[in-house]
Amino acid sequence: MHSLEFALIAKPRNAVSSVLMFLLVAGFSCCSWSQANVNENLETVDVYVDTKTGSDTTNGSKSSPLKTIGAAVTMATNNNHDDVGTRVIINPGTYREAVLISGGGSQSTSLPMTFEAASNDTVFISGADVMTGWTTYSGNTKISQNNWPYNFGICPNAGSNAPFEQEIVLRAEMLIVNGMPLTQVLSLASMLPGTFFIDDKHAMVYVYPPSGTNMSTATVEVATRPSVLHIAGQSNVVVRGLTFEYGNTCHGNSAAEVDGNTNTLFDVDSFVWNNAMGVAFNSAEYYTVQNSVAYHNGELGFHSHQAKYDLWQSDIANYNNWRGAQGAFYTWDTGGAKWMWDHDGTYTNVSALFNEANGVAFDTDQLNVTLTGLVVANNLGNGIQIEKSEGPLTVAKSDICYSNAIGITQRGGIVVRNSEGVTISGTTIYDNGTDQLAVVGQPGGIPITNWETGQSYKLLTENLSSSGNTLYSIMPGLFSDSYLGGSDWTTFVRTLKSNQNTYYAGSNESTAAFAIPTPKAGTIVDFATWKSTTGQDANSNWASASAPTVCSAQASSPDFWLATNTYAGATLDSSGRASFNVTAFALGGITGNVALSADGISSVPGLTASFNPSTIAVTGSSVFTVTASPSTAPGTYPVTILGNQGNITRTVTLSLVVPKTSVRLSASSRYLLPSR
Repeated sequence: MHSLEFALIAKPRNAVSSVLMFLLVAGFSCCSWSQANVNENLETVDVYVDTKTGSDTTNGSKSSPLKTIGAAVTMATNNNHDDVGTRVIINPGTYREAVLISGGGSQSTSLPMTFEAASNDTVFISGADVMTGWTTYSGNTKISQNNWPYNFGICPNAGSNAPFEQEIVLRAEMLIVNGMPLTQVLSLASMLPGTFFIDDKHAMVYVYPPSGTNMSTATVEVATRPSVLHIAGQSNVVVRGLTFEYGNTCHGNSAAEVDGNTNTLFDVDSFVWNNAMGVAFNSAEYYTVQNSVAYHNGELGFHSHQAKYDLWQSDIANYNNWRGAQGAFYTWDTGGAKWMWDHDGTYTNVSALFNEANGVAFDTDQLNVTLTGLVVANNLGNGIQIEKSEGPLTVAKSDICYSNAIGITQRGGIVVRNSEGVTISGTTIYDNGTDQLAVVGQPGGIPITNWETGQSYKLLTENLSSSGNTLYSIMPGLFSDSYLGGSDWTTFVRTLKSNQNTYYAGSNESTAAFAIPTPKAGTIVDFATWKSTTGQDANSNWASASAPTVCSAQASSPDFWLATNTYAGATLDSSGRASFNVTAFALGGITGNVALSADGISSVPGLTASFNPSTIAVTGSSVFTVTASPSTAPGTYPVTILGNQGNITRTVTLSLVVPKTSVRLSASSRYLLPSR
């Protein structure tokens, strides 16, 4: 597992400073025709907000500030209706409110409104409230308890086409002790240092805080609001220097959301530690997100759906999908960023690092999209996934490294699924698990419809262009199209343009590193056979390469992932056994061992289980074997594997299937699930 230097932070307070450091390193792109253009010079009124000294009954002047951002929104909106532009200056503090900026229909004018921090990285709009009154739990003096006045319940699942979601993925509770978010578990038996448990039946909450924590004086925050920002139908809005945190949105929803807007600018903002998505744009046009970060969101950092003329520049999406990873939910609307139905979008100097899923994904109906200067590295899933897009879509001068850390076949650096007009140029694709460039998908094509024009397509992967790229693998695995044979392969090869590339999968050029579907599925061939079969890469060469420097830094704080490539679950075989593979991935220079334990076995009659080994290094693996007796009732049972080191506990819940038949067939645990 390789690491990068873009801060793994327990507390989000220094997120913006990390962005500024990145900008100095990566550079800044200033101009694009796809972007917001808000004239802030038209703002002639200043309104001040101060959560500590303000009052919502004042006039909002610098000497008499308002107390809430919501009151400032009302004032700015009224000014807008009177043809007056407003700048709202927000003083340092934590604002525990849900901010709604809503258009006024025919009353709205084109005058702008800006909501900005008086000083960047000091204003926190929080979805959490403080909980006091903790007492010691009689069953374990290291655990504290409290009454639980909330009933958030189980969130809806992602839909019939999505992979199965464990209950832990469908929870929305978050609990933060002294700025440190804890790991949720689903039973008292699972509680280890750094965890919390909600007992819905008895309306109680239990916390096993980090050692040395005094719960009587600790600041304990509970996420209670799903939305922290919603901009709906109000155009010409600027949001600058604000942090949006602790929204307890359900999977598929976002803590900050922009709907139906034109000309919106987010600048130097942070979306951190939200339960699902950080920020999402829906049916929005001419908007810009720049110099901003999405860290530690439970599902996705950045998201858009049905967008046009959008600019993303110098943004970072790191450490996302922690909630999904608790249920081995890696492949569906998860990762650093997912952009859907994007037309005329521009992405410059965007980074996606250490996400427990894909780095970035472009899904369905991408038209005229350009990506330049991306850094995508150390992600559990694909580096970049491009699917069901008519194109053109261009990836240029980018670096994709060390992704597909979990090592799933037909995954890797860049994965193209039933997409046309993809161009990759001047890009390094380096040591991404099993494959560097993979073509996957549905044989015969996938139908989609252009959301703007209504034009229908049946998309195959064709007109792929690869030039001036470096593909480096140690698996080896440089290219994979292992099963889309027949007319799909004919179309792909006939329209492929590949040249002036550098390939390497070992010192011997005869290494078989290209998977193709001819003469049969899964045929692995060497470089010479690849060239003769495709008629491409005549001027490409076989030579070693060094990893891009942007891919080789270290995360700054110690942590580890607990992940599995058995994410589809396992079924008992004919001998009554099933095995799960579990791997720990070290982050931020953490050292030592992880102690493994399991929950969910003793509650099922006849089940026993063991780890081999039960203690692993922070970068190490174990096999968890479950054995059933003939008396074990058929069914599907959740099994939670826990890894603990000191005050850090990470979990992953998997499904064990006990079949009804006496002959218990084993289930394949390694295959690529299509994502939406």
